[in-house]
Amino acid sequence: MSALRVGIIGLGAFGSRVAMRLLWSGFHTLQIYDLSEETPRVFSNNWGGLHVGSPKMMAQSSDIIVTVLPSAAAIRDVCFGWQGLATGFSRGGILIDLGVTDPMETVALARELKSHNVDLVDAPAFGTPDAAGEGKLTLIVGGEDNAVERSRPVLEK
Repeated sequence: MSALRVGIIGLGAFGSRVAMRLLWSGFHTLQIYDLSEETPRVFSNNWGGLHVGSPKMMAQSSDIIVTVLPSAAAIRDVCFGWQGLATGFSRGGILIDLGVTDPMETVALARELKSHNVDLVDAPAFGTPDAAGEGKLTLIVGGEDNAVERSRPVLEK
């Protein structure tokens, strides 16, 4: 099996620590994106990662994308808004959502993503930004068994 191609969207206090953890634990080709244009440039200059121009561009060259966003509306925007990732994934793409958002919206989002051949792995993360950097978050993971299993190398980091 080839190495997973992974991207992360959302580089705030929590997401940036998740991104650093992934970079430093074997995902050296991590792609990064944030709704703020400046944030990924600064992150990339300081820590690494490949800054991409849109969620769709990231999905075109990723197997798995991790979102660390503050709301269901923000996730919906990166999935279906301008250059949304739903239209970029090839068949079998996976979106891992680490945010703690509305469960009803998560179910609706999973259904819509599935119509684009994208699986949603809902994995709300509990812990601090420091715990994220150390790989010591508590995740409550849900999704289709195959997608969860394929996501395991990312979730374990």
